[in-house]
Amino acid sequence: MAFAGGSFAPGQPTTASYRFDSYRLTYRYLFHDGPDWRWQVGFTAKIRDAEVELRQGANVARDSNVGFVPLLHLHGERRLAERWRLILDFDGLAAPQGRALDFAAKAGYALTPQWTLAAGYRVLEGGVDNDSVYNFAWLNYAVLSAGYRF
Repeated sequence: MAFAGGSFAPGQPTTASYRFDSYRLTYRYLFHDGPDWRWQVGFTAKIRDAEVELRQGANVARDSNVGFVPLLHLHGERRLAERWRLILDFDGLAAPQGRALDFAAKAGYALTPQWTLAAGYRVLEGGVDNDSVYNFAWLNYAVLSAGYRF
């Protein structure tokens, strides 16, 4: 079997590692601020840093890639009480080469008018399908966050 310039014998113990780091910067525009709901729309600039490594004894092959992924963004907050919020966040975009879909639902508590702490559930699904790579993942996890409003 061939991978990233390396050759691996079939039937031999092989270890694999997969790392996928991402960094994001989001811009939001407030388009609705009603008595119950607050909605913002914008875009997210995501930098993804991926690496796959196969190791068979001393034989090691590694494929790494860093790239920019533009995403559409939607953020909603439902005021539940004076300090409590339901917070919905979505980043996503799909193209023939792949997709990235990231959704979070959180309960938030406003410590001050600027600072909010939140906890909830997040699902991230996406990947790439092109001539050299086919890789998709679906991740579900708990999330804690701190937010600051300017």
